[in-house]
Amino acid sequence: MWRRALLCVLFCRAIDAFALGNVAVDDLLEVLVPTVKSDSARCRNHSLFYVQELKKLKLWATEMFDASSKFPSGILFGSTYDFGNFDECMSVSVPLDGDPVTGRYCMAKFHIAPPEFGDGDWRYYRFPTDKNYANVSTWEKIVAFSKDRSRSTRNDFHFSYCIPSSCTSDDLQSSLQRVTEKFNALSDFQLSADVNPRYCQLKDRTPFTTSEISFTTVVLLFIFVCLAATGYDWLMKLDDLKQYKLTGKKHTVVLSFSLWQNLKKLSGESDNDDGLQCIHGLKVISMFLVIMGHRIMFGVGSPMLNPSFVEDIYGKIEASVLLNGPIIVDTFFNISGFLVCYLMLVQLDKRQRQINFIFLYVHRFIRLTPAYAIVLGFYCTIFIRTGSGPLWLDRVQVEQERCIASWWANLFYLNNYINKDQICMFQSWYLTCDMHFFIAAPAIIWLLRKKPSLGLSTLFVIIILSVAVVFATVYLNEEDAILLLYMKFLKDPVINNTFKNVYIPTHMRASPYFVGMVTGYLKYCMKTREYKMPKYMVYMGWVMCFFILEATVYSCFIFYLPEKAYDPLMSAIYASMHHVTWSICISWMIVAISEGNGAWVEPVLSWKPLILLSRITYTAFLCHGAIQIYTAATLRHPSYASIFTLGFYTAGDITLAYICALILSMFFEAPIIALEKIILRRGGDNEGEEKNKSPSPTEVTPKIKIINRF
Repeated sequence: MWRRALLCVLFCRAIDAFALGNVAVDDLLEVLVPTVKSDSARCRNHSLFYVQELKKLKLWATEMFDASSKFPSGILFGSTYDFGNFDECMSVSVPLDGDPVTGRYCMAKFHIAPPEFGDGDWRYYRFPTDKNYANVSTWEKIVAFSKDRSRSTRNDFHFSYCIPSSCTSDDLQSSLQRVTEKFNALSDFQLSADVNPRYCQLKDRTPFTTSEISFTTVVLLFIFVCLAATGYDWLMKLDDLKQYKLTGKKHTVVLSFSLWQNLKKLSGESDNDDGLQCIHGLKVISMFLVIMGHRIMFGVGSPMLNPSFVEDIYGKIEASVLLNGPIIVDTFFNISGFLVCYLMLVQLDKRQRQINFIFLYVHRFIRLTPAYAIVLGFYCTIFIRTGSGPLWLDRVQVEQERCIASWWANLFYLNNYINKDQICMFQSWYLTCDMHFFIAAPAIIWLLRKKPSLGLSTLFVIIILSVAVVFATVYLNEEDAILLLYMKFLKDPVINNTFKNVYIPTHMRASPYFVGMVTGYLKYCMKTREYKMPKYMVYMGWVMCFFILEATVYSCFIFYLPEKAYDPLMSAIYASMHHVTWSICISWMIVAISEGNGAWVEPVLSWKPLILLSRITYTAFLCHGAIQIYTAATLRHPSYASIFTLGFYTAGDITLAYICALILSMFFEAPIIALEKIILRRGGDNEGEEKNKSPSPTEVTPKIKIINRF
């Protein structure tokens, strides 16, 4: 809009100047190629040469001009990004003697400070059929949208320039500043320009660093060992080669890297006889929804052609299913607490052993960390080299810098308290919370086993305290009740105060896990006492579960109402209670279905393909974030938002996440888990002796595959 206005003004001045015998074409040129008047002599000379060649219609100069933004459209509709043509600009190369020129792609952000028109009336923009809508000032709409956090701003614009490589972001910044100063002298509003160095890019020609080479070497080494072990596994099945078979633990160690053996373990039958197969389906469906929620986050936080589509969703109660998506994470906390408590109690009954806390924590760390470390290493090293795009450095380089600063906090499971401004892997906070809860769980389980009343009382006190802490934090600090998925916030969610202070700290997310532990203990008591729920309890439970779930999900709508003033008491009540109500409903579903009261839901959740997928859900959780960051960072044009595109991209995310999860599991996770069992196993070396071995201290941990890691 401002460029169109400025070009019109300068064009009129050029006509007047031409009539007077003056030449004002330079003014017009300065708008389209601002670096022609750069302070840098080299940048200025190359820019002037570019203009001269453009006048001759030389191909390289025409491509450079063609790759730059021209006239914007749809700004008042919210489409404030014009990417130009990134790839065309990056391909420009002129082999000048002694001083070659290549294309540098830069995106500049312009901000308009309009004249004051008051706060505006949001009703005109939410309901454009209002008879007064057409008569309001354009500035009034722009001002109102800039102050409404549920709306995409219309006074910040992004335009792209393809300039000679000798021109830096500072050169473009100073050149644009001169252009805007001329415009401000002719206008009743003020225009400013900003060029972030992350938005100025050349074709990458930097050599590989030591860390990148080291990480790549480790990955290739794992792949080679796994392929070699798989070849050994297949060859040893031939009668002529069995004489070369390794003996004892050597054979077992080699087979732990065999892809074939690990695939067989992955596809093996579940040895659970307590009706808990339904948890497989709950995990997979919940992970699908988590991936969809993160797709919404990246889609809404990226440049869009039609942000008004998302803005209108905020005003619809039926959209609460999407807007309250973050609550799905509580399902995993609840399942994790349930399984740790129930299956550990069952194992302790079978083994009649005490809990060895040290070995238990070592076992947990080994199960979670290797695959996690590989993904962290990828973020810290070669991720930056896997793609390109106008937003690439702003998304991927920022993520890499955060990971380099905080990888140690992730590996030691401290990242939701330390370096919260440098969070690496936006989804990794969950692993930290889950690890903290697991550290507390064995002591509580010991109490439940030795002194059940004291153990239950401890659990209820923890749940009450966790609710009280959330209530006090939200009420006293006037925080939002939930993570509000507004476009302005989702551009970089990890810097949001609600995300850092309410959403990710362990003490703010404790209630679902410990509600799950209470449920696990109740399930254990039902098993040991052979208790069967009466039919009336089953019917009442399902009806109440349905209504509580619906109320929990849809009541978040009140926090998206733009005309509603912030109420700290209501926010605190909802923030502290919705985790508990959701968890109680999930707990009921697990108990009811596992006891044979799931009707048609049980066979769906226990479907074998879901069981297979659930075993790589943890690695899918680790992988999907990089896939979604990649798609957002490689955008070449603003996306079009719709329900169909959400489903389309989510389906792609899920497919790619589980493919990557299988690869990560087979090459890096499964071998380490198999080695851990060998190293911590007591007794003889031969496989045949395993039946006579006494259980290792870590075998008091649940052995059922569904709780292996996630």
